[in-house]
Amino acid sequence: MSALMTLKQRYAYPEGFLIISLSNFSFCPPNVKVLYVARNPKDAAVSYYHFCHFIDALPSYESWDVFFEEFLAGRVPQGSWFENVLPWWKRRNHPNVLFLKYEDMKKDLPAAVKQIVEFMGKSFTADVIKKISDASTFKAMKKSPSANPDFLIKGEVAEGSRSFMRKGIVGDWKNYFTDDQNKRFDEFYNKEIAGSGLEMDFGPA
Repeated sequence: MSALMTLKQRYAYPEGFLIISLSNFSFCPPNVKVLYVARNPKDAAVSYYHFCHFIDALPSYESWDVFFEEFLAGRVPQGSWFENVLPWWKRRNHPNVLFLKYEDMKKDLPAAVKQIVEFMGKSFTADVIKKISDASTFKAMKKSPSANPDFLIKGEVAEGSRSFMRKGIVGDWKNYFTDDQNKRFDEFYNKEIAGSGLEMDFGPA
């Protein structure tokens, strides 16, 4: 989906059409079912840092340190992680919203697939759930032309870019955050989510 597509164009699809979007709650049209997947903000930051170097249309930050400051301030193209995630989290019990965490999906993908199936009002056998789960692992999707954008957007990526799908692991942020950055981020994170009840998994200690 082109980054230049307008919201009007984006949502002008027939019933049953699946839309993948990074839009926050305020841009979501009414009466649609939303499957929202949240990733812990530290890994999300690292992932988005590499994504910005992957897509020509996005700013290319000269270093991780520069990007970190912009991400913490909410000055990256998609805005603040907190302003995007928290409004959806507050509506997690809405019948048209299914709020999932990336880290939980990594731990038990079949359980997440089952949740999605039920959310969509469907009923699949355990065998079908397993087949969907097997095809939806990071490893399987990276090899699939129908799932990995590497096969679809070659003309829109920066020259010499690595794969769109890098690692897909939990805790890769530890290879990027300095001790000082981690301390500052934790302080900001704890302040922003205070009272929300949201808990994110940042990987092994």
